[in-house]
Amino acid sequence: MTVDLARVETFPNIIDRAVSLFGRLDIFVNNAGANIRKPFLEVTEEDYQQVMEIQLHAAYFMAQAAAKVMVQCGGGKIINLASLTSKIAVPNISVYGAAKGGIFSLTKAMAVELAPHNINVNAVAPGYVRTAMTEAAFKDKARFEWMLSRIPLGRFGTAEDIGNTVLFLASPASDYLTGEVIYVDGGWMAA
Repeated sequence: MTVDLARVETFPNIIDRAVSLFGRLDIFVNNAGANIRKPFLEVTEEDYQQVMEIQLHAAYFMAQAAAKVMVQCGGGKIINLASLTSKIAVPNISVYGAAKGGIFSLTKAMAVELAPHNINVNAVAPGYVRTAMTEAAFKDKARFEWMLSRIPLGRFGTAEDIGNTVLFLASPASDYLTGEVIYVDGGWMAA
């Protein structure tokens, strides 16, 4: 199923499709992403809308649609994808950072409001992982060296590093964890 996450009216359809396939909804991972790499002074309203529409607006209303079903099912787990930029500033991605800061706050607000419904809400905040969305940063030699120099473990993250943390949050091992943002960053935030 392919959907346009810029169209909020499609969100309940996505959740309904999952329920029709599996009979219920226990786990929801908010992982859609978009980014514009431009200096703050050059960002247009169109750039801003494009990133915010996917990174924050879609994440908010997709999670809301999932939570409504989870309430009916007796609980569940929602896992949002945040970022290092939820808490730190990185040049040329101000809109992305603002949206991910919103995900940080949204995760905490959802955790408090949804806890009485037995819904755990947490977030994973990846450090630098090579993906289609981050490829431009990896191709810039100076930026590549700067990023690597900030990581105490001396390597970039992998999709498996992020996936394993999501798996932990989706599992019973995290049943007493809610409202947390886990940085999977090789030690960047600790350094």
